[in-house]
Amino acid sequence: MKKIFFFLITFFAVNLLFAQTENYKIAINKFQEGYNKENYDEIFNSFSKEMQEALPLVKTREYFTDLKNKAGKIESKMFTKYRQVTFAAYKAKFEKDIYEVAISLDAQNKINGFYVRPEQPNENETEAVNTLTNYPKKISQIIFSQSKNLPNTAQLSIAIIENGATNYYSIIKENDSIKSINNQTKVFEIGSITKVFTSTILASLVEEKK
Repeated sequence: MKKIFFFLITFFAVNLLFAQTENYKIAINKFQEGYNKENYDEIFNSFSKEMQEALPLVKTREYFTDLKNKAGKIESKMFTKYRQVTFAAYKAKFEKDIYEVAISLDAQNKINGFYVRPEQPNENETEAVNTLTNYPKKISQIIFSQSKNLPNTAQLSIAIIENGATNYYSIIKENDSIKSINNQTKVFEIGSITKVFTSTILASLVEEKK
């Protein structure tokens, strides 16, 4: 029984991480496709209104034309980390060199920030610290392993129901440390569209007292 609950913890944590990066994965794939096909207008259309004002269409075309001449097409990419909370950074192999490409999305999944810069292999990244000493050791290790790469300020809430008793294990990442927090009564944003339908059905059943 314990193994089942440990599996569920891992399963829920992995799915939360996936839901958080799914929109970025779609956005970076479209970004790569538009860039490689020199469809810079399409990239511009994926910008938020504020981004379009900051980097008008003519400037967008000039920027990516210059980048294409200097670096060539994007051959492959790999997600590496989140920077400044909202920027998803990717190690991108261009035809002529390796760069870090990072994008930020707003609530409508429009690109509201991006940068391309040479890879910086000698960066000193701060490793996350596990401070979940008030949780059982195995649970603490599982939660930490699945949440250490979350951006700072991200939260996670897990409920384990066993023999009619419910235990909550909730965390927040602050200053690169994974800490426990009481957030089981808080409202979380839904991470993918199928969950919207699921939660709507659940709400209907609650209203019907089923």
